[in-house]
Amino acid sequence: MGGRMGIRGGLVAALTAAWTPAAAINEVVPEPPDPTASSPRAVMSQHGFEPGNVGYILRELDSGKVVAAHNAATPFIPASVAKIPTAVTALAALGPDHRFTTRVFGTGPVRKGELGGDLVLVGGGDPLLEPADLMALCRRVRAAGIRRIAGAFRYDPGVVRRRQHIAADQPADARYNPGLSGLTMGFNQIRVDWRPKGANGTVAANLIPSVPVIDLTRAERGNGPGQLWQPEVNGSRTVWQLDPHAPRRGSANLPVKHPGRVTAQVFQRMCEQAGVRLPAPRQGETPADARPLARVRSRPVREIAKAMLAYSNNLVAELLGLAASRELVGKQLSLRASAATVSAWWRERRTGIDWSTMHLANHSGLSADARLTPAQVAAMLRDPVALGHTDGVSRGLPSLLPASGGSAGMAERLDGPATAYKVWAKTGTMFYASGLAGYLYPESGRRLAFALFVNDKAARRAYDRDPDRRRRSVQASASAWTRRAKDLEDALVRYWAREH
Repeated sequence: MGGRMGIRGGLVAALTAAWTPAAAINEVVPEPPDPTASSPRAVMSQHGFEPGNVGYILRELDSGKVVAAHNAATPFIPASVAKIPTAVTALAALGPDHRFTTRVFGTGPVRKGELGGDLVLVGGGDPLLEPADLMALCRRVRAAGIRRIAGAFRYDPGVVRRRQHIAADQPADARYNPGLSGLTMGFNQIRVDWRPKGANGTVAANLIPSVPVIDLTRAERGNGPGQLWQPEVNGSRTVWQLDPHAPRRGSANLPVKHPGRVTAQVFQRMCEQAGVRLPAPRQGETPADARPLARVRSRPVREIAKAMLAYSNNLVAELLGLAASRELVGKQLSLRASAATVSAWWRERRTGIDWSTMHLANHSGLSADARLTPAQVAAMLRDPVALGHTDGVSRGLPSLLPASGGSAGMAERLDGPATAYKVWAKTGTMFYASGLAGYLYPESGRRLAFALFVNDKAARRAYDRDPDRRRRSVQASASAWTRRAKDLEDALVRYWAREH
């Protein structure tokens, strides 16, 4: 789920990694011991999983021939593997070169540095909008001769309907579950730091960035196990309450519940720094007589999709999916209707596959209700758009997915000599639901598309019903299951790389 700084910093980190000592350059480091297994079922048994909890399919990329399969038609919880259909649908519906545009409009004439009417910040659904983009807009407003305005400063979230969260059943303080809006900034996350203020047990807390729409306070009673911060949303404001039993010092990233207003308040501050004074923002539609003053465009969709697949950011996935469905049907949809539209698009596009069990609750996979089969995902991976056959192969998933051992999302997985840079795949992780899907290039020279899921749906249902699921012991048990599932996935991929 990383931020834009992480997107830019990955290459820098790789280039500045410590050099290997000269004496060790020629050493061959063997892969971790993995007992040779006679079959995938033996691999499952070695890792403590029943065959019914695992499903996979391998297909030759060119011919479509099924090389291996197990429970390939069984629906599994995909977790973030659901970002694969989101990426392909966005590339198809919007095009890899599409850019989102954030604009500033104004009404009235400009005289002696004053805009005679209103100034409006209009969101375009840019999933990667950041403070630097807002500063660029402010400087362009100043370049238009504006130093102050006579009217109101408004913000228009645009076509995306505001939501306080992606999934209602997820923790209220989970940074991966932020609000949605067409005007969003910094992945709709805000950092809070707190520290002791005095000997009486009080703490001082501050937000980065600090905005008037968000307040911090200390709760009078506990927020519940594992939840340090609890939001209280009142109209256009959010009050985050720190658990009275929380450590006296700490830091956390919290999800933004009013992304449009927060972004507008940051824009107001940026404009003040650029020499343009604005009043406090209030939401409103763009007047019909408003004229454009400034704009900033996003990265192309192919780069946004690449970042989403590498860092598995849920907000980016939801905004991409909403934009894709809007392009397909010509209007903005609710999140659930948008996900259903994407599912319908796949049913119409790829014949010969049973899509009846496909269910997407959203575009990020942040739902235990979502279902995909290995066969469905493999079909998506072989789609002409996914392979880049329609817009240039460099824009297809084989060039956009993270590589094993080499890039975010897969940097520490399958990095042994037999598999490093031979697996280009999307991971998916929820408690009791794990997945890996993408492309495998074994030593045999074959080119394979694969989809692999490991689920324990009964354990997931029990986890969702457990009122104490955020207790440390419950989390530790679920995390241990996740580690075993990922170990199984890696072992199966190594088996396929060796045998196929």
